[in-house]
Amino acid sequence: MTPEKRIKGIMANSLEVDEGLIGDDASIHTIAQWDSLQHLRLIMALQEEFSVRFQDVEIPELISFHTIRDAIMAKLTLHDKAQ
Repeated sequence: MTPEKRIKGIMANSLEVDEGLIGDDASIHTIAQWDSLQHLRLIMALQEEFSVRFQDVEIPELISFHTIRDAIMAKLTLHDKAQ
């Protein structure tokens, strides 16, 4: 499964919405259920799934599928280079 599909599945599960609602344009502005509590659930689930950690300053920036994907891919790339 691609990282994008994994991210969308985690987003749907954490935000408690149908996965069909999680398109490439999904954001805090397009998903009504995406509130502060759901955001924290989402961040925790992403960290666990991808074995990454987000800094406190990064978390408020992760408000769309694109920003989440880009942040995770950057962290995974850094991890791969470190090994």
